[in-house]
Amino acid sequence: MSTFWCETAVIVGGGDGDDDTGLSEVATGVRVETIDGRISAMESGAQPQPGDTKLMGVVFPAAANAHSHAFHRILRGRTHDGRGDLGVAGADVPECVGADS
Repeated sequence: MSTFWCETAVIVGGGDGDDDTGLSEVATGVRVETIDGRISAMESGAQPQPGDTKLMGVVFPAAANAHSHAFHRILRGRTHDGRGDLGVAGADVPECVGADS
């Protein structure tokens, strides 16, 4: 088990478990317990305890980086009309990226 004390945290949910409204609130003195990387308990208005990792500033739930560049495979070689230039008009682009001199 790991424990964290957050100076300020954005708490998402707000529902009673049956009706998760998705609302969020900003709380101070938030103590979070985790087991195997998952939140197992949380309380606001708490004081830090010995052994807590203190997180200063505002803590918020992580936004997963789920974006993809898969569409680039379709566009590869089709967008530059044979020029292969990657730069903005008038910008200096090194020859190693295929810009015409």
